[in-house]
Amino acid sequence: MKEIPHGKYKLYLDVDKNPEGCDVSLWQRQTKISEPISLFGPGKERLENLYVCDIEMSDFKNTLTFRFKTTPERNIFSLNRLILVRD
Repeated sequence: MKEIPHGKYKLYLDVDKNPEGCDVSLWQRQTKISEPISLFGPGKERLENLYVCDIEMSDFKNTLTFRFKTTPERNIFSLNRLILVRD
């Protein structure tokens, strides 16, 4: 994400919930920036503008890491888009 201009942003995800959806959290460098998000649901459901958190992009904060908590039954992560809205 080095091409993203420095500044403060609101981070949104466009993801799908489904019966095999895992839990995901987001990290910037080694700092957790979101609480775990469950993508488990009884049927397929698209979450188009799921607000995750506010983030800041700079020379030393220009990455995002997705961490997954999976089980054999819940191991799917379906990301459609990552949306950054500049403050």
